[in-house]
Amino acid sequence: RTSGSGAELRCLLLLVLVAGGNCLFGLDTLGGTFRYGHVHWERVGSGGNTVAITIETAFRRNVGTTYFQGSAPDGFAQVGDTVTLTGRQTPKLYLGDSAIVDVLRMKVNSYSIAEDWIMGEVHIEHTYDTPSNKGVPWEVQYSGCCRLSSLQNSKDQEWMITALVDLSRASSSPRVQMLPIVHMPFQDNSQFVIPATSAANEEVIHWSIAKPFDVGDAAGFDASRGSSIYVSMQPSFQNSSWGLSNPCILKPSLAECSTSWTEYRAGPSYLNRLLRSDNLDVSMTLEGWVLSTTVEGGVVVSTGKDDSPSASSECNGLAGGDRGMCEASTLMVAINATHVTVGHELWTGTQWQLQQMGFAVCSNAELCADLSNRVKYDFAAGDPGTTTNKWVHVAVVRRTKADISNKMQSTYAVYVNGYPLEMDMFPGCSSSAACRGRPSDGETYEAGESEPMDGPRKPNSFTASYTTDAKDGQCFTDGSATSHCTDLFATRVALTFGSFRGATSAARSHFVGKLDEWRFWNGVRSQTDILETMQRPLTPRLEASYGDPTSAVAADASVLMALYSFDDMPGKPLYPKVDSRMPPSDRFDPEVYNGYWVGVDTVETDDSGVVFYGKLDTISINNMGRVAVLQKPEVPGLYQVTVLLALPENSSQVSVDFIVNVTDPSGANQEMPMLEIMGKGGVGGALPTFPVKNLAYQGFEFGLQLKGSDMQETPVGCMGTLEQCKVGFRTSFGFTLGPMPRAVRFSTVRDSNPGYMDMSWVPCDGDLGITTMCFDAVDSHSNVTTGMTLPSKVSEQRCLSVEVQEDPPPTLELLPMGNLTVTMGNETNVTAVAMDANCNDMVKIEVSYGLLVPIRDTVRTVGGGCGGSVAREMIFKPTLKMGGYSQEICVHAVDTGGVCNGAMPNRVTKCFTVRVARCAYTLQLDEPLQDLAEQLGMDWIRLWSLNQALLHPDAIVHSGQRVSVGMMYKVAPKDTIADLTRRLGMPLQQLHDLNYGLASMTSGETELVEAGVMELCVVPDPCKGSKTSVYSGLVYTDGAFVAPTERREAA
Repeated sequence: RTSGSGAELRCLLLLVLVAGGNCLFGLDTLGGTFRYGHVHWERVGSGGNTVAITIETAFRRNVGTTYFQGSAPDGFAQVGDTVTLTGRQTPKLYLGDSAIVDVLRMKVNSYSIAEDWIMGEVHIEHTYDTPSNKGVPWEVQYSGCCRLSSLQNSKDQEWMITALVDLSRASSSPRVQMLPIVHMPFQDNSQFVIPATSAANEEVIHWSIAKPFDVGDAAGFDASRGSSIYVSMQPSFQNSSWGLSNPCILKPSLAECSTSWTEYRAGPSYLNRLLRSDNLDVSMTLEGWVLSTTVEGGVVVSTGKDDSPSASSECNGLAGGDRGMCEASTLMVAINATHVTVGHELWTGTQWQLQQMGFAVCSNAELCADLSNRVKYDFAAGDPGTTTNKWVHVAVVRRTKADISNKMQSTYAVYVNGYPLEMDMFPGCSSSAACRGRPSDGETYEAGESEPMDGPRKPNSFTASYTTDAKDGQCFTDGSATSHCTDLFATRVALTFGSFRGATSAARSHFVGKLDEWRFWNGVRSQTDILETMQRPLTPRLEASYGDPTSAVAADASVLMALYSFDDMPGKPLYPKVDSRMPPSDRFDPEVYNGYWVGVDTVETDDSGVVFYGKLDTISINNMGRVAVLQKPEVPGLYQVTVLLALPENSSQVSVDFIVNVTDPSGANQEMPMLEIMGKGGVGGALPTFPVKNLAYQGFEFGLQLKGSDMQETPVGCMGTLEQCKVGFRTSFGFTLGPMPRAVRFSTVRDSNPGYMDMSWVPCDGDLGITTMCFDAVDSHSNVTTGMTLPSKVSEQRCLSVEVQEDPPPTLELLPMGNLTVTMGNETNVTAVAMDANCNDMVKIEVSYGLLVPIRDTVRTVGGGCGGSVAREMIFKPTLKMGGYSQEICVHAVDTGGVCNGAMPNRVTKCFTVRVARCAYTLQLDEPLQDLAEQLGMDWIRLWSLNQALLHPDAIVHSGQRVSVGMMYKVAPKDTIADLTRRLGMPLQQLHDLNYGLASMTSGETELVEAGVMELCVVPDPCKGSKTSVYSGLVYTDGAFVAPTERREAA
C-alpha cells in the first residue's frame, strides 16, 4: 500500500462492477455485539500449503438470540459450550483464494457475567494451491457486523480482522492472548501491554496502530496541478497507448457490451445508461465522502469530455448538438462552503445549457448543528455551519420523469451526512420566495425532492424522426416508448472526478480537497439506506449483498453498480484482476473500469470517526507491544483500537481488534480496583508479568494467587464521619479470567478487601510452549444495612506469560571428581550432589555398591537450591586385607517424573572406580607395629624394616600415619604364585592377604602375566626365601632375562 501525500497517481483507478444478494435493513436498536477479534495461523506439518487458522473472538453474552444460548444457569453460554456466530451481517471468514466459510461455530473458552462477554475460538484448516498469491501473501479476512452502539468511536460499524499468509516466508503468525476489554484510568500516559507470541517463539518486532478498519486511502486533488480522474464510458473503444477503460473495450464482442443488449440492466455498459438517463432507467443514486479545503469548493464528480489518452477520434470536429456524443455532462455535483449544487447539461436546439439547482447546507437545522459540533469536527480550519475542511457525506438521488408530452425531465434530492436538504434556488429563478414553490403538475414528490427540470434528454425525445445516429440527447427507441434508448448521446464521455468538462462555456473550478468511497447505485437509496451504510466500507468482492445488476429493479430499490474506493491507486497493473465471485452471475465475465488520472495524490483518509472508523487519539505503541494513551480522551468510555503486529522482515502480519474502556472517575464508585498476581499461596511476592516469562514444567503444579484490593472505603458523598460511613459498607471482589488451559483449577474467592483466589495448573500433553493468562479484578461495593449497591469498576489487565518446558532431568555432581585410589585403613569421603531445575520436583540419590561399602552413608538437603535438591555423603574405609581391590560404584540421581499419564522418572547416572592401593596402610589410633605385623603374619622386624622413617619399633605413632606393609614387586614373565612363594619365602596366605582377589584369579602354577597380574605386594622372608633362583647370573633388561655375555654382545 502507498500512503501519505505526494504519491503521484499515474496509473489506473479501479471501478468495481458488483452484483448479487439482498439489501441490508436498518440498524437494530440494541446495537452490535462484537467485542474482540484476532486471527492467527500455523502451518500444518513440516511442509505443504495447509494451514490451521484460528479465529479468537468475543461478543456480548447477554443477547436475545437462540444462537448464544448455553448451559449456564442463566441460560447463556459458558466455558465448553459451542455457539454459532451471528449478527446483523453474518460473520464470515474469507480465505483469500475465493474460499469462504460462512458458518462459524465458536467453542467458548472464557466468559464474564460482570463485563457481559463470551470469548472463544473457531478452528479452520485450509489448503492453498501455492505458498503465496503470486508473490504476495494470501489475505485472510474475518468480518461481520456490528460493533457496539456504546463505543465512542466506530460504533455500530462492521469489523474486518486480517491475517497475511505467506508460507514461503514463515510457518506461523504472531498470536495475541488478552482480554477483550482493557480497562484504563482516565488520565494521561496510561499504558498496557499486548501479550503476543509466535508458535516458533520468534520475537514480534513490528508493531503499529492500525488505521481504523484499515479502510484504505483517499484521493487528493489540487487545482494548481489540474487534478482530475477520467473514467471512459465508451462501450467498445481501445487505445493501446495507455491501456483499457470500459470492460467492453477488453471484449467488445460480448453481447452485453452492445447498446442494444436486450437485458438492458445487465453488463458493464449499463453504468453509462444510468448516467445518461435512458428511457426506462427511472432513477439512480450516487454518494461519497468529500473534504473541501476551500470556501469556493468545486465540482467533485461529473460527466463530460474525455481528456484521457483513450479519447475517441470520433470526437474531433464535432459542433452544435453533435457535441453531445462526446462532451455532454449528463450529471454534475459541486460543493462549496454553504451549498451543494447538482444538475446536467441540455441541448435546447440552439445551444448547450447547464441546468442546475442549489441546495443550502443549513436549510436543514439538524445538519447545521451537526456541522457546528465541536466534538465531531475541529474548527481550527473551518467555520461552524459550513462544509469547509470537514469530511461530509454527499448523496444525490436523481429520478427521471416523463410528462404528458413524453418530455423527459429529472428531479434531484440531496443529503449531506444523511440529512435531506431543501432547495435554495430553482433554475431560472431569482432568490425571491415566489420562485420556491413546486408547480401543480400532478406528480408525486418525495420530501426534499426538487421540482422537475428538462433533461438531460431533449424535450419530446420520442419523436419518430430521430435516428440511432443522433447525438444531441434524443432517445431513439425504434418507435417504442417501452424500450430503452439506443442512440449515440453521451456514449463517448468520461466519468470525471475533481473537475468539469461539459459542453457549455460555464466556468467551473477544479476541486481542491479529498474524495473517498464514491458509489453509484441503480435505483433510489432512501435516507435510511444512506444512513445505514455511509459509515460502513462496502466489500462487494466479498459480499454479494448489494443487489444484482443483471436484474431489473423498481424505482424504490437499489443495486450497487460501481464503487470507487481510491485505495492503492499508484503502481496498479494495467489490467487489474477482479475477484471471480463478483458479479456472481456467469452470464458475462466480471470486469473492471480503469481510470486515468493527472495530478492526483494518494492521501490518508479520515481517522477521526466521521467517515468510517475513528481511532483513540494520541495513542501509540512501542516495539515491545506496550500501548500508551499519551493524552486522555475528551470523554471517558469505550474506544475501539486495532493493532497490527508482524514477525521479522514484516512477515505474517496479523491484526487484533479490542476495546479500551477509559474508566469514568465520576459517580459513587470512583476507585478502580487493583490486581496483583502473587506466587502460590502468596509466597515470594508478585510474579513478573508479560513479557517476562515464568517457568513451569510438564507434570508439575504451577500455582498463583490473585489478589484484588480497593482504596474506596465508603460511598462517595457520605455526610457522616469516616467510621459512620464505614458502617455496613462492604467490598468484595470477583476476577475475570481470560482463556485458560483445560487443566487449570481455581478456588472460590475468599476474604473481602483484599480478596483472594488461588489457581492451580498441572500442564501435561499439549501444553508445552508459551501460554499467556490474562486477568482483571472486578469490585463490588454494597451496604449490608441499606441494601445499596454501587456500580462495579474493573482493574487494569494483568497478563502472565508461562513457558511450559519438559521436566528437566536432575543434575549430578561427584566430589571428588573422577576415579579414586584409597589406602587401607584410611577414611575417604565421596559426596554426590543432585539438584533439579524444577523447584517442584523431588530428587533422590541411589548407589550401587559392591564389596566395598561405606562405613557411613548419610543424606542431607542442599541449601540454596530448590525442590528436593540433596547431597549424599559416602565414607569408605578399606580393611587391611583389601589392597589391590578395584570396584566400579554407580551413583544415580532420580526425580519423580511428574504426575502426567505415562510420565517416567528422569535418571542420571555417573560411575567412578575405587582402587585400594597395595602395600600401604593407615595406622589406627594407638595401633603399634607389632599388632599390625601379627595381623599380616609377619614379624615386627620385617615390618619395621619396611618403614625406615620410624626410628623405634615400639614407638606409638600418631593416628593416620601411613606405613608400608610390603614392597611392590613387578611380575616377570613366566612368574607363578608357586615360584614367588618359594623364592620369597612367603606363606601363600600372606600373599593372598596382601593382594586382594589373587586367590580367585590364579592357581599355583598359573603364569601371572597371562592372568593380568602385573604387580604384587610382597614381604620377602630372608630366612625362608631361596638363596638362588632360576634367574641367578642373569640380567633383566629390555623385558627379558639375559646372560651377561649376551648383554655385552648385544651392546
